[in-house]
Amino acid sequence: IKENKTDILRAFLSQELTQENFYEMTLLNRWLEGNSFREISRMTGIPFRSIAESVNQTIENLQSTFKKSKDE
Repeated sequence: IKENKTDILRAFLSQELTQENFYEMTLLNRWLEGNSFREISRMTGIPFRSIAESVNQTIENLQSTFKKSKDE
C-alpha cells in the first residue's frame, strides 16, 4: 500500500469512533500499529481478504475526508 501513513493517521485521529465504524477503525488501528493483514487475521480470526478489503476501503474513505478538510 503506497498511502502516506502520516496522512492516514491524521484522518484517523480526526474521526469519531462510533458503533458504526468500530470494526473498520479497529482493524485500521492494528494495521497502523505495524501489523500485516495476515497478522491481524491470526489475532482476530477474521479472514485475510475481509481485513484487506476493509482496511483499504477505510483508507480510501479517510483520504477523501482528509483531502476535503484540507481543501476547506
